[in-house]
Amino acid sequence: MSKKCTHCNIIVLDDTEYCPFCHHVLQKEENGTHQTEVKNRYPDIAETVRRVSIARRILLYLAVAIGVICLFTNYRTYDGLLWSLIVIYGLIYAVIIVSLFSSEKLGAYGKVGWTSFFALIYTVVIDLVFGFTRWSITYILPSWLIVINAILVIFMIVDHAKFQSYILHEFYIVVMNVVLFILIRVGLLKQVAVAEVALMMSILIFLGILILGGRAAHTEIARRFHI
Repeated sequence: MSKKCTHCNIIVLDDTEYCPFCHHVLQKEENGTHQTEVKNRYPDIAETVRRVSIARRILLYLAVAIGVICLFTNYRTYDGLLWSLIVIYGLIYAVIIVSLFSSEKLGAYGKVGWTSFFALIYTVVIDLVFGFTRWSITYILPSWLIVINAILVIFMIVDHAKFQSYILHEFYIVVMNVVLFILIRVGLLKQVAVAEVALMMSILIFLGILILGGRAAHTEIARRFHI
């Protein structure tokens, strides 16, 4: 039994519940229905999924192979600098980016957020390789928190009809800011004004979503945390 997407006006032949283009729920069509609409038929996407899976495995293999070669070269020519870690994480980052942007489970903000987060981790790796003077978490981390907050606000403005759905993202940003502030207070990191700005900004945005979102925001919290 084929299925039809009323949004894209195509017939999907394989066994899936959602349109491969717009992700709307498909409607079941009886056998023989719309047989004349051959040009709008969408081929079995199982083959496409298989090809994407093979491409991902090939990319993963190449990343592992290059990483092993770099690690061995670094070992043979070691002069006190583990530069291979920077290359290896760069390869891992490339694989992660491909996986993120080919995923249908993550929304646009999720993809942007995770991409920038793993880029942040890259700066920490570079910091570690060159002696870990903590510049990555003292300056880059709070700056990233401010930028990701600004991006979140933009997404909420664009998607204003359901801006309260972003409250969980902001909650995680608040938690990261609090952890950063604690590290500063116990003396593990330097006191920088940008960290205070990041913390204040995240708290205000979270409270704004919570208050302006009203019952919808409270329902979203209850649904996310199962309370």
